[in-house]
Amino acid sequence: MILNRKIIIIIFLLSSLIFKTEISHGEDFDPDIYDGISKHSIIDKVTKDSPASVAGIKVGDVVVGIDDQKVYLDKDIFLALKNSKSQTIKVKVFRKNRIFDFKLTKLTPKINSSNEKIIGISTSGKCTISLDDQGNQISFFKDQFYRVCLYKKIYLKEYKYLQNLKKTSPYYENYIDNKILVTKQVARHNLNNSSTFNFEKGSEYLLEAYNLSRENINIIKNSPKNSSTFAAYTIVDIEPASIAFKLGEIYLNLYRGWARLAEDEIDLGPYIDHKKGLKYMTIAANENHSKALHLLGKAYLEGDFGLKRNEKKAFNLIEKTARLGKTIAFKNLADFYLLGKGGVVKNYSKALVHYKLGSIRKFAGGEDFYDITLLHKHKRLPNDSKEYYNWLTQDLLNFKTSSSIERTGYFAMLFLKNYSEAYKWYHICSSKIKPKDWNKNWYGTWKRNINNNCSRKIAFLEKNLLTEKEIKSAKIAAKNWIKKNIN
Repeated sequence: MILNRKIIIIIFLLSSLIFKTEISHGEDFDPDIYDGISKHSIIDKVTKDSPASVAGIKVGDVVVGIDDQKVYLDKDIFLALKNSKSQTIKVKVFRKNRIFDFKLTKLTPKINSSNEKIIGISTSGKCTISLDDQGNQISFFKDQFYRVCLYKKIYLKEYKYLQNLKKTSPYYENYIDNKILVTKQVARHNLNNSSTFNFEKGSEYLLEAYNLSRENINIIKNSPKNSSTFAAYTIVDIEPASIAFKLGEIYLNLYRGWARLAEDEIDLGPYIDHKKGLKYMTIAANENHSKALHLLGKAYLEGDFGLKRNEKKAFNLIEKTARLGKTIAFKNLADFYLLGKGGVVKNYSKALVHYKLGSIRKFAGGEDFYDITLLHKHKRLPNDSKEYYNWLTQDLLNFKTSSSIERTGYFAMLFLKNYSEAYKWYHICSSKIKPKDWNKNWYGTWKRNINNNCSRKIAFLEKNLLTEKEIKSAKIAAKNWIKKNIN
């Protein structure tokens, strides 16, 4: 009897092997293999002696198909199993850049059963819980684990596999957008995270994405986006102008992703190249990229990045930006009408309307209304820049927002050319302080993006426009103002 039982088990195991096939696709691009890298239905448990276990399915396999139907998440697998009319299930899994096909028998067809009860597997996201190099379990939030996991387990592997996507491939037009986006994502992880930071590689990946986008722009614009990769993105993200803008940002030290690196004390100075930055910003602006147009307009207005100040050129660029729908540009146009700059005539109504248009943004906070409040209060235009500066400083304590301080520093630097005063205000809004009565509303908090912008202005003033003595004096003035009016 025992012997017969052993024979039955051996026959059962051998029969399970017959139902397993391996498909290796070599260097040809295969959508199933690509989906296996990127999708999040990784098997984290295989029940002992279950149909999946007997067939040879393993922990770490990625389920990419059930009965010739593509599946991605746990719920997709469950629905495919539940809706299957056959007791024999065909399961396709991805493992080490190969596709394996298995046939196995369901344990139960019950609707309320889990995947584990039906075939003996459970799944989770690739980066939800995993093991470190020593085999210890790592939690979702530990030591930038999630971001590094996305980079190493998904984006980097996707990038390497997408090198198999050649122009001769029948899938080229359907997947070239993925190749551009993934290359851009790999660049981002080399530029954003301290644990994976590599400027040379990051900029190279970004340039590669830009060249791919330029080369395939007609395909990008004309092909429908059916890939789930694009669920969180729009086609604009992979167009040449958008990527050129990112290249411009990193070389001009305007890349928001670097805020975290600065906190980790990574020196970004050696990578700043204004000439390259302006080159790519101009490329993007020539393609009517609204952010690039706005940035160049402000650079000409402020004489930033080595550009010679040109208020008329600044006005034209910023006006074009506003016409393209970037609402914040209206606030810059308002300054021209407020003071009669850039070849335009001073106009109270136009200044007020443009400040209001510049405040129409989703979730716009009260800080956006500072200039509107001042114009309504005085019911006229200021006689000159000095008078308006006095209005700004007098109402700071009534308005109490970090952006109103940033605005005052900006005005002092740009229109008064009083760099010591500008430094004082920028030093205040760059300080990592927690003001007590400035936090009554969510919009009154000390915002990180404002903090970083003020820090960048400080660095510019220190390098180009102020002496050590002036800097020291401005810091003392800032400290006294904080002590008196904030803490």
